[in-house]
This record gives sequence, C-alpha cells and structure tokens, in this order.
Amino acid sequence: MAPAPQHANTRQHSRTTSASEIEEDSTHMAQGIPWQTVKGMKGKNTGLVNSTTPDIPQDNRFHALTVTRNDDANTGIAFQKAAKPPPIFVYGVTSLPEMQKKFNEFLDEEQYTTRSLANDTIKSACLASDTYRTLARYMRHNGIIHHSYQPKEERSYRVVIKYVHHSVDVQVLRDEISQH
Repeated sequence: MAPAPQHANTRQHSRTTSASEIEEDSTHMAQGIPWQTVKGMKGKNTGLVNSTTPDIPQDNRFHALTVTRNDDANTGIAFQKAAKPPPIFVYGVTSLPEMQKKFNEFLDEEQYTTRSLANDTIKSACLASDTYRTLARYMRHNGIIHHSYQPKEERSYRVVIKYVHHSVDVQVLRDEISQH
C-alpha cells in the first residue's frame, strides 16, 4: 500500500456558520409584546400596515363588465352558507397562556381555538367572521407579527370569457351578459 499524501494529514477543519445560527443571534422581543419574540424575519411579511402607503388603483380594462345583481329578481330561494374565516398564524410565541390572556380581554374563549405548531408558531382559528376581523385588527394595531389569508367573502369573483375577438366592444359584452 502507498502511504497517504502528506497534505491530507495537515488539512485543517473549519466550520462555517449556517443561516439558522445567524437568525438565532438576531432574536429580539417584538415591539414591547412580552409573549412574542421574533427571530430574523428576513423575507417574511410581518403583517404590519404602513399607514403612509397610498392606495393603489385597482381598475383594469374590464371594469366596465361589472354587473350588479338584484337578489329579489331570483325566483328560487338562495341560502348562502357563511364562509369559515381563515386561520391566523402568530409567530414567535414564547408564552401561549399569556397570549390567550390578552386575547380573552376582548374575546370569549369559545370564539376561537389555538393550536401549537413548529417554530413557536400558533395557529388561531376563529369561529365567526366578526371574531376574525376583531382579532386581526388587534394584531395589526399592536404590532403582533402574524400572517393570514383574505376571507372568502372579500375575494373577488372572476369569470373568463374565451374565444372573444379583441375588436368586440366591451359594452356589447356587458349588454349580452346582463340579458341572461
């Protein structure tokens, strides 16, 4: 057998720092909230609202197609099931009982449930839309780091009309849709 090369024995082992270790070093308390600490939130939306942000116009070239519906004109009885509000994910929770104590100051315990997830994240599910709005508003105003989705009743309804030539007048389409 040939002896091992000399440079293999003199190799020094060096260890680099991982991104997760750097994030652990940047842990801080979230804006005076004693039950929440936040690790490096690089790239995450904090749920905080900047009040100086101007409103962005939401119009597009198809806004003329919006049709208002009169529910009284329907001959059938329409029952609309109330949509379940989306969950709210609260990040960096160090004390769940303290968080629940704060929430119970303005909500009943029966109005929401909590579930513990990985990485000090709490999933809070509200039973009613009013409870969801109250809890989300409280978190936004108090700087609590959280994430949620848009409720179904607030999402826009979209329709795609295929195979229409670009030269067709939008008003003609609108009239056709309103007739049916």
